[in-house]
Amino acid sequence: MDDQSCRACTQESAEQLLRNALTQEQRAGVAAVCIDMWAPFEAAIGTCLPHARIVYAPFHVVSHPNEAVDQVGRFEQVQRLAQGDETLTGSRSLWLHGFEHLNRRKHQELLALLTSELKTGLAWALKEQSRKLWLYKRPSAARGYRNFSNFRVAILFHHGKLDLIPH
Repeated sequence: MDDQSCRACTQESAEQLLRNALTQEQRAGVAAVCIDMWAPFEAAIGTCLPHARIVYAPFHVVSHPNEAVDQVGRFEQVQRLAQGDETLTGSRSLWLHGFEHLNRRKHQELLALLTSELKTGLAWALKEQSRKLWLYKRPSAARGYRNFSNFRVAILFHHGKLDLIPH
């Protein structure tokens, strides 16, 4: 079985589960569903629960930046070892845990690594920022522009191909 037909089978299985577990009236009343980010689940929900909003589980959302940190760290480790630099050796677990889950000694080790110019450190900082998205309490806290004028200025600035180099 090829990958495409395997995905369809999985979506079909998820649809069958939803139809068997819930009556049509119950399916119509579902307002939201929390899932991981797997496309077949999302497609099955779109088919069987058309009025439901999809909510992605925080664990699964944060797992993507965590995976990126791991990949950057592995790549950078290979590069640095080739140059005789063992800075990242034994540090993998530091990058993959939340800062709040580290003991005092591990905090010190991570802070020392963060003062180095490491690509892994930048990836870790971005991962930690993405984890903070779940802490916002106000819906307006995650919005980007207070009014259309500010939005317009940002569009012109970023996409206007302006030459900002002083002559």
